[in-house]
Amino acid sequence: MAFATLCLPCLPVMAGEQLPGPVPGIVERVIDGDTLAVRARIWL
Repeated sequence: MAFATLCLPCLPVMAGEQLPGPVPGIVERVIDGDTLAVRARIWL
């Protein structure tokens, strides 16, 4: 268990599909100093 805890954070993470941007949005609320909720319309 300790081995997995130490080694897994080192593995690269593959990103999912990317959307072209910027995407216009409206700020719904500020949660704290670096997090906010935004309403945006995306297309997939």
